[in-house]
Amino acid sequence: MGISSLIDKTNASSTAIELQLLQKLFKNVPGVVYQFQLFDDGTFCFPHVSNGAVSLFGYTTEEIMMDASKIFSKIHPGDRESFYRARKVSQKELLNINIDIRLVSDGNNIKWINVNSTPERLSDSMIWHGYIHEITEEKEKELLLLESEGRYRNIIESSLNGFVIGKDAVVLDANDAAIRMFGYESLEDMQLATREGLLDHDDPRLMELRRIRAIAGKVNGEVTGIKKDGERFNCFMSSTQIQEPDGTFQSMNFFIDLSERTKAEERLAKSQQLLSQAEAIAHIGSSEVDYKTGKFLWSDEFYRIHGLEPNCYEPTPEISERFLHPEEKYKVEIFNEAPLKKLDFLEFDSKIIRADGVVREVSSSWKLIYDADGCPLKMYGVVQDITEKKQLEVALKLSEEQFRGAFEYSAMGIAIADSFKGWIFINDSLCNMLGYSREELLKLSFQKVTHPDDLELGLKYLIELEEGRRDFYKIEKRYLHKDGSIIWVMVIVSMIKNKDGKPHQFVAQVENISQREEQDRVLEELNEQLAIRAQELLDSNKELERFAYVASHDLQEPLRMVASFLQLLEKKYGHQLDDKAKEYIGYAAGGAKRMKELILDMLEYSRVSSVAIQYENVDLNRIVGDVQLNLLPILENATIIASGLPTVSGIRSQLSQLLQNLIGNALKYKSTERNAIVEITAIEKQKEWEISVMDNGIGIDAQHFEKIFVIFQRLHNKNDYSGTGIGLAICKKIVEKHGGRIWVESEADKGSSFIFTIPK
Repeated sequence: MGISSLIDKTNASSTAIELQLLQKLFKNVPGVVYQFQLFDDGTFCFPHVSNGAVSLFGYTTEEIMMDASKIFSKIHPGDRESFYRARKVSQKELLNINIDIRLVSDGNNIKWINVNSTPERLSDSMIWHGYIHEITEEKEKELLLLESEGRYRNIIESSLNGFVIGKDAVVLDANDAAIRMFGYESLEDMQLATREGLLDHDDPRLMELRRIRAIAGKVNGEVTGIKKDGERFNCFMSSTQIQEPDGTFQSMNFFIDLSERTKAEERLAKSQQLLSQAEAIAHIGSSEVDYKTGKFLWSDEFYRIHGLEPNCYEPTPEISERFLHPEEKYKVEIFNEAPLKKLDFLEFDSKIIRADGVVREVSSSWKLIYDADGCPLKMYGVVQDITEKKQLEVALKLSEEQFRGAFEYSAMGIAIADSFKGWIFINDSLCNMLGYSREELLKLSFQKVTHPDDLELGLKYLIELEEGRRDFYKIEKRYLHKDGSIIWVMVIVSMIKNKDGKPHQFVAQVENISQREEQDRVLEELNEQLAIRAQELLDSNKELERFAYVASHDLQEPLRMVASFLQLLEKKYGHQLDDKAKEYIGYAAGGAKRMKELILDMLEYSRVSSVAIQYENVDLNRIVGDVQLNLLPILENATIIASGLPTVSGIRSQLSQLLQNLIGNALKYKSTERNAIVEITAIEKQKEWEISVMDNGIGIDAQHFEKIFVIFQRLHNKNDYSGTGIGLAICKKIVEKHGGRIWVESEADKGSSFIFTIPK
């Protein structure tokens, strides 16, 4: 064998070994080694794909080589456009592709991959030789780092506090808050001044802080800042000093303008005061639950809603639960489960029992705040006392139900009408009254069912209502029944106005007065007949009064003659008469005397009604005084007590007769066991005076209370007590003539009280 042949054999052997190594590497390298070919006609395939495709894409090499589209379906929708754009640029410019994209697995999990490939132009296609490997962990770290850096930069830039980085007394960087705090317009403007120019070196506090920082590396404290215009202000500085590798020192300094903070605190205090006042006005209390510390915070109004003095003790979950009504205890679990269920918002009404034992209803709304890991941080809540609101809602609902019931079931017809649309609502009573169904009547206007002769007046009043010249109107009119008959009705119409105060709808109440009209006609006829009968009775009464007056006078004349002749008989022939004859003469004379008294009382009784009404102001104290003088002969050891009696409107002579009869009766029927005492008192009431004549006499049994006011009714023998039985009847007639009432209250053997009223 020649040398050249040996060399060729050796080279072939080396190439085979290298190929085997490459195939082993190709199959076992982590990630995916691939070739992707894109033909000019738009078709594509993967000529070679390593075994790593299974773990990265979830497909075997054979599956991918058979259907290349499987790979591209895994690309995240948000990254497809950028991937295809990179491939297009690579195809056109023959540039390498190096891009990070996301893959979406069947379980919707996200993987980050790096695609790095080199293009090659063939006669009929483009082919990319590349390598894909997973970078999920690195990408997440990168994203977290970028997010962290951005977050810290955003925090510093958005901070209200100043941040300054300095080195060798030179300002390297500062946020906007620091630039504004020290009165500069920009960072460049601030950098023209050294860091030393930002603080007052003569402030002993600064000297001490620098000394401590040199030892500890960091320090916090208050210093005096100097603005660009030279104004000094008090600020808080937190400074950290770090030594660089070259031996220089770099400092990071946070500044808080305490003057602004003071103003902010004042504004906060004022806001809190306004919030507290607003809570008190609206009866809304606020609360905060801190899940990290387990502490509860209540506003002043929250305490008051629960019947407590603000800040009387520190609230706890146990104290909060104690105020819940027993029926509401289950809602504690709602609070406890809210963080576990990751609820963001809670809202419900509940009942509480205040510290004073009063049950109130409250409305609660709670907002839960979670950290990035989903752990609860805080819960903010507001509680409003809605007891009155609930009561109003119940009352309103009841009122609406009552109104609906009153509307639907009222015996009176009720309708709501629009001046353009006609009737809107009507109740059954109106339908029944007119003989229509509800559907039939709603299709008609009130003009259609109104009698033509009554239509003009109703329309006139409606116009006056719309123009505001009337608040309502009430008229009697005629409606036409469905069967053609006429119905007399009383209609009351009022106006409902809208929120702008303009006429909106009419409300009509309709009462069927057809029967009343007939009754009024019959009543009018009866009244005419009664008037005639009353006049006849009046004439008859006058005749009877005249007869009684004349009869009493005419009867007295023969009585006087009988009495005179009896006296003459006794005087002239008395010596000839025996005792029996004289006794008979005495009986006859006594009878004549009693007959005279009876006639006089009858005359007095008839005069009570016949006397013309001439009312005047009568002082009852003077009347009692006059009565005492008239009764002086029979007073003996009796005592009459009267004071503070009113002046009333009445007929003086009759009121005098009334009191004289009552006082006289009290003296007549006195007890034999004690001296008579008569007391006259008065009680003022809203519309009348109540006068009482009370004695300590023999009293009256209750069964005779009504009988004693009847004419000629006597309870005692005429030999025991004189009288005709007309006195109290006269009293009753006088009191009733004055518009009052009279009655007796008595107990046998203990006295009586005759009570009468006189209107004011």
